[in-house]
Amino acid sequence: MVTTGLVTRGVVRARRPFSVLVAVALLGSVLGVAAAGVEGVSPTAPVAAAAPSTGSGFTPLAAPCRAVDTRSQAAGPVAGATTPNPFGSRTFQLAGTGITGQGGATGGCGVPDGVGAVEISVTVTGATSTGFLRVAPNDGTTPTATFINYQAGIGITNTGTVTLSDLQTADLAVFNFATGATHVIIDIQGFYSPTSALGYTPLAAPCRAVDTRSQAAGPVAGATTPNPFGSRTFQLAGTGITGQGGATGGCGVPDGVGAVEISVTVTGATSTGFLRVAPNDGTTPTATFINYQAGIGITNTGTVTLSDLQTADLAVFNFATGATHVIIDIQGFYRSDTTGPTFATTTVTFPSKTTTTLNASWTAATDNITPTGNLTYQVCVSTSSTTCATTFTVAATTAAGVTTATLTGLTANTTYFVTVRARDAASNNSTNTATGSTATN
Repeated sequence: MVTTGLVTRGVVRARRPFSVLVAVALLGSVLGVAAAGVEGVSPTAPVAAAAPSTGSGFTPLAAPCRAVDTRSQAAGPVAGATTPNPFGSRTFQLAGTGITGQGGATGGCGVPDGVGAVEISVTVTGATSTGFLRVAPNDGTTPTATFINYQAGIGITNTGTVTLSDLQTADLAVFNFATGATHVIIDIQGFYSPTSALGYTPLAAPCRAVDTRSQAAGPVAGATTPNPFGSRTFQLAGTGITGQGGATGGCGVPDGVGAVEISVTVTGATSTGFLRVAPNDGTTPTATFINYQAGIGITNTGTVTLSDLQTADLAVFNFATGATHVIIDIQGFYRSDTTGPTFATTTVTFPSKTTTTLNASWTAATDNITPTGNLTYQVCVSTSSTTCATTFTVAATTAAGVTTATLTGLTANTTYFVTVRARDAASNNSTNTATGSTATN
């Protein structure tokens, strides 16, 4: 557990369905002023690599998962500057299975190999000097973008999206630009991949869902025997929400969404502590969302899964001796893809043919979430003009992005009717089809 305070604000904002822009804003006492061992970061400076621009959907974990905790790792803290470099570094594995020895979840956090990027919260604790971390794919290069600044003895957390490398047993690298060593904790919220079926919907403007300063229950309590924390549940999705100090009726997040992107602010804290924020599923989360210090306002932004308990879908756990006010603002939400692709051009053509084969071709469909290059196509062939419309029997399935098919085993001098439908990553069939007919030679 990290029990020291947090003095900067980390922000992850998804402004379009498949990319996340990461920035750092500063609130209260901040680390943005350049000093020895600290890299100044402006509010618009990039902090980590964005999610892949080729188009990926987001898959939230059922609950945030601790992947790395060097406090429990045999190698200990990440070293500072090591001659001739101005940094020390260490690699970790976030994707794949069989992961051990990193101080996190045994076996890994369920992030599959081959994902494009992960959303992670990086916490610094036990730092022996002022410094900053750069976090990047382990590709043999030294990154230029800073993920988090820190001060000696002060715990701090920032959340962002980072690309992973193809080195499956060491896909992430952490660079510690400091004179001294520091412990590093990495919690995973979710991952991006072309096969993920959750698309992002931004709200028209960020919406305040919770403000305990205006809630009758007041601040969230600290440790309550026998637990080392106090907790409270809130409702973020659905309608008719009242009494939380936020927007009356709710923020327009529909029931059944997969996850929400939220900014959590701590203010008026009476002691040092940290919050864990997770779906209200009856369990106590292990991943920290934000660290804070008494009397210092601080914000961190990240993606959190909601539970199915519609009137209390989110739980906040305050690990502290004292109470603190909590503010939750919603930027947007992720929801399952239930809409199929669409063909703008619905004609199948036949560039070539023989007595027993037809080479069919069509124009690619488009989808609301799955990139065009990741759509697959199923082909139905019949000697009747109506059969495929009523009973779609799949004769061929293309690889992703392929818009041609060779149909074999046909009869000479026979007219065939070909119907093509597109399928997205969520296995939705296209809302219309492409069709064409021709006779074999």
